Amino acid sequence: MKARNQNRWWILFCFFCGLNVLLVFRFAPGFIGAWFGENEGLSNALARGVERGMNEMAYHTTDRLNLLYLHMLIGGLAMALLPLQLMTRLRLRKPGLHRWLGRVCVFGIVASSVASLPLAINMEAPRWGQIGFTISALAWIAFPLIGVYFAVTQEFERHRKWMLYAAAVTFGAVMLRLYIPIFRHGLNLSYDQASSLASYVSLLGNLLFMYLWSNWDNTVKPRLKTILKKKAT
Repeated sequence: MKARNQNRWWILFCFFCGLNVLLVFRFAPGFIGAWFGENEGLSNALARGVERGMNEMAYHTTDRLNLLYLHMLIGGLAMALLPLQLMTRLRLRKPGLHRWLGRVCVFGIVASSVASLPLAINMEAPRWGQIGFTISALAWIAFPLIGVYFAVTQEFERHRKWMLYAAAVTFGAVMLRLYIPIFRHGLNLSYDQASSLASYVSLLGNLLFMYLWSNWDNTVKPRLKTILKKKAT
């Protein structure tokens, strides 16, 4: 039963990773229409793609268009590789492939997060929202690099732990897209306010979930039992 539940969660995780990758290409129809149908230049066509497919990000096309596409496309690559990197079977049977895919994945995460820093700082959002997205970007840089450090020093248990946290931060892109409509309609917030709040909740919520999940049997569950016993007495 436990294995079956884990498989269901794994399928759901892979589904949302794939869906997030597809959402990256919301710019494609507008881009294709502008480039081929309206004969616009490449830069203008790319800007039209963002304006027509993801209008909430259109203000970045003025002077941060290249950074926006770098963040989206390379981050999408990292998201696509993420399920493969978390597959225990692949890691054990083909460790060489796991290492090379890991290098590509870490490069994608770090490059995408570096590109996102100017986007976060210049967002049309409240200052606290800009800070939230900046913190997420910095965490997205730091966690995989710490994981790589422990792989180099052959501290593989620590490597695994930090790469799981890096995966949790990466999966924040999925949760962000889920939280924004919830906060907009449930709390009656504007898009800027909802996305700002979602930047904190998606980061902290994912890290908390990963901590509880990875430490449940060894730390969390025993502590809960101890607390419940004390309250019962």
